[in-house]
Amino acid sequence: MPLASIVAALLLILSTAATAAADVFTLKNGDQLSGTFENVHGTTLTLRDASLGPLDIQFDQLVALDLDAPVVVLVTAHAPQHGWLGLSPARAWVLVRDDGETETIAPKDVDVIVTESSYQAMAHHTATLWQDWTGSMNVGYSVQRGTQTSDTFSTSLATRRERPQSLIFVPHARTNVSMMMLRTNVAEAGASIGTNTVSSSVREDFLFSRGSFVFGLAQLDHVQDAGLALRQTYGGGVGYDVSKTKLRTFSLIGGLTFVREKFSVDVVDQPNDAQSSVQLLFGEKFNAALAPRVALDHVATVYPNLSFPGQFHVDSTTSLTLKLRTHFALTAELIDLYLNNPAVSGQRNNLALTTGLAVTF
Repeated sequence: MPLASIVAALLLILSTAATAAADVFTLKNGDQLSGTFENVHGTTLTLRDASLGPLDIQFDQLVALDLDAPVVVLVTAHAPQHGWLGLSPARAWVLVRDDGETETIAPKDVDVIVTESSYQAMAHHTATLWQDWTGSMNVGYSVQRGTQTSDTFSTSLATRRERPQSLIFVPHARTNVSMMMLRTNVAEAGASIGTNTVSSSVREDFLFSRGSFVFGLAQLDHVQDAGLALRQTYGGGVGYDVSKTKLRTFSLIGGLTFVREKFSVDVVDQPNDAQSSVQLLFGEKFNAALAPRVALDHVATVYPNLSFPGQFHVDSTTSLTLKLRTHFALTAELIDLYLNNPAVSGQRNNLALTTGLAVTF
């Protein structure tokens, strides 16, 4: 047999095998599409064509389908159902389960349908300790030279570890770590004054449903301008992601904390140089993509003091980020640490505006 004929026969066999392995979808107008089934989300079926990429088909346009792999159907308030997917003449999904039983499911009741292999990958996601982290680290430095000289160094870290988002929800933990440090030194006529501000926190969330979570936190603060040598905060509460999309997120938290504050030795308006108290916690977090390369982030938390009524403190951070490259950005950050009962000669408001270079990951 000529070589050309052998090659043609092999190509025909390979083409036939690929076609047979492909999922086939028949539309109301008689057209047939072949590709790889990806998922059903609500009433939209998504398949992947080798040439065109993802294609969406509305359920009311579909009359038949022939899938090459089993699926998992997720219906609200029901356990996942495993089997082979089809369509009934009554325009409903038909699932032939692994035990041979057949079940009819109305399209409006379906949350998600995915292949068995995709479900297993999403439901049993595993990661090492250093994986699934996202966030940024900012570094800034400013210099002033004249009658008065000043040097300011700032750095901040904000990072989160959470399993990747997917079409299905699995209860899971989420770790949030943040750190901020400001160091300013001002000199004039031979005299020099330096101030330091340091804040660090770890918050562990557990999401028991999509958007709802409980949390525990630990935070340490040092604000020299307010005469605060060290503040230790430990507590917990509940939170809710009010809105979470690709372009914006808005979350609220509330809880109860135990706080121990140690002030500078020149404090005279406190019973001791250290005090312990129980404080409420109310906070919000908002971030939004203002443009393809510009993002706004805002976090604010208020701590009303239950043990010493009338006392409170507020922590807030607002940052604007301009993305330069894949992992680099310019940032401008406004930090406000307010304490309404500072040490004597201390400042209530510790406000800082910083700019710098950020590394994102």
